[in-house]
Amino acid sequence: MKPIKITKLVLITIATALLIINCIGLVTSLRNSEIYSESSTLFKNDISLTEEEVIQELDKKELSDKEYAIKANETINNGIAHYWVDEGISKYNLRIPFYENYILFAASYISPSSFEKYEYCDYRKALERGVGLCSQHSIILSEFLSTNGINNRVVGLSGHVVVMAQVDAANDIWWILDPDYGVTIKHNLDEVEKNPALIQEFYLEKGYSRENVDMLTDIFEKEGNSISTSDKTYCSNKKYYFERLSYISIWLAPILILLVVRFKFK
Repeated sequence: MKPIKITKLVLITIATALLIINCIGLVTSLRNSEIYSESSTLFKNDISLTEEEVIQELDKKELSDKEYAIKANETINNGIAHYWVDEGISKYNLRIPFYENYILFAASYISPSSFEKYEYCDYRKALERGVGLCSQHSIILSEFLSTNGINNRVVGLSGHVVVMAQVDAANDIWWILDPDYGVTIKHNLDEVEKNPALIQEFYLEKGYSRENVDMLTDIFEKEGNSISTSDKTYCSNKKYYFERLSYISIWLAPILILLVVRFKFK
């Protein structure tokens, strides 16, 4: 067989394989059902809702902004497990699997500090996977709020991430939402920064321990707090666009290979 025919055959095989892999990714969920019984989550019985149940719950906007914010906060809390353990890198797809996105998969070995345990910018993919830290919870909640017309910002505290939402636009009332804990703090960030003890009743009411609440009170101190400049994503622009581009490129690459074969190897 001539070298040009061998090259052509190899390229067609690679392109076809990549397309098949992408199609497998389309029909394979990122969520491992074992997460519902996982004992290494931060909270006991940390996740109870499926991806579909979360979407069904939050697709209904027959509520006021205040009511929807509370419901969305609790729903995300019940639909995402706080889990980021090394043992689950492959089991719970903290490393993006090859069939889902072979570019992000490769990046996990090229730059493991950034991609081995990958936090999604795309809230739909994050919800599908069903695991993440407080920041992943907040990214998902922020996007659901934005989709339903509620102005919001993701807030990076010194060791925790929450969302502040404008629950009454007419009166410019903002609340703090903590989807990782499922707690709605009916105060704005300025009030809490001046008096962090304001948060305690809301966490204690949810059943969290005094020790845990005291730790969170210290976290809500003003020093080190950072408010995102966009209501679209907590991710950096670089990461946000790299992720989006990677999902386009996994389809574009095999198509380009086939075009090269079509027009360069006649």
